[in-house]
Amino acid sequence: MGERGGKFGSIAKESGLFDETHFLLSGKFRRYHNQPLTKRLLDIKTNFLNIRDLVKICLGIVQGIFLLRRLKADSILLKGGSVCIPAGIGARLAGVMTITHDSDALPGISNRIGGKHAKYHATAMPAKYYKYPKGKIIHVGLPVSELFREYSGSEIAKIKQKMNIPTNSTVLMITGGSNGAKRLNDWCAEGLPKMLNHNDRLYVIFVTGKGKLITPNLDNSAKERLKIVDFTDEMHNLSAISDVIISRAGATTIAEFAAQSKPLILVPNPDLTGGHQIKNSKVYTEQEAAIVLEEKQISKDPDIIPATVSNLLNNKQMQIKLGRNLHSTVPDTSAARRIAQLLLEGRG
Repeated sequence: MGERGGKFGSIAKESGLFDETHFLLSGKFRRYHNQPLTKRLLDIKTNFLNIRDLVKICLGIVQGIFLLRRLKADSILLKGGSVCIPAGIGARLAGVMTITHDSDALPGISNRIGGKHAKYHATAMPAKYYKYPKGKIIHVGLPVSELFREYSGSEIAKIKQKMNIPTNSTVLMITGGSNGAKRLNDWCAEGLPKMLNHNDRLYVIFVTGKGKLITPNLDNSAKERLKIVDFTDEMHNLSAISDVIISRAGATTIAEFAAQSKPLILVPNPDLTGGHQIKNSKVYTEQEAAIVLEEKQISKDPDIIPATVSNLLNNKQMQIKLGRNLHSTVPDTSAARRIAQLLLEGRG
């Protein structure tokens, strides 16, 4: 079930993964992290859009009730996204068992509202980080592709050879997520000369995001050791050969790298709704599973990025410790399997 008119609706429909796809009217509650209350109240356009979308959500709830009854649904999984509000409330009124799953340490507002009366709250991170009723929380982890796994030395060598990277080289990967991240890209690009010019064994894979450009000032030798990728569907291979990864703190990205036991330097985006990346990064620093650099630190001292990278690359013990601690956050049972088991209870 997706949002009618949502930008990803066609992907679900054309994927061939689902027996049926259905769409509900929905909307979103627009709120902006760190915006003062007075500014929110005086923002006439945003308030109008919120009221309009509230009406759409109410209509979506009615659609959800009729749809779930017609389908004779036993259970429903709310994975986040605005459609989970009408779908979740509709499921409760239709008597359908509801389960939520939160990827981030900070549950989204859609799951909090739509899943208010859920039987279970499946979570990507340990129960102590969530404010749901404790008896309903089940820590299952986050479903990730099986392509993200620990690779053997021979597999890593083959990928390096394919990318014209010497097998005895050290590899740093920088990624801001699927859409890239301009501030992170700019700071890392600024630090590339210090990283590459002073380490002739270092190769850098820079995943910039589609259409994003970087123009680092490098000498010819360093330029040959910089691999710029704007978009890739082989992230699992790029991360597999990386000794250290710089990344934003999105939950799915971290979970993928956790499956590969990778040492991470996280730079959370402070502007995202609710500050969920900041909370995600806090979870991993508490478990000594990642190094976190805040944007305000980098703004004051951009050299902190190359300095942190250099220290970590020169400390194999710390790399192993971070990788092991990060991998230990992955539950033993597959998250997808555990969620499926919970959903099947609705048939009993």
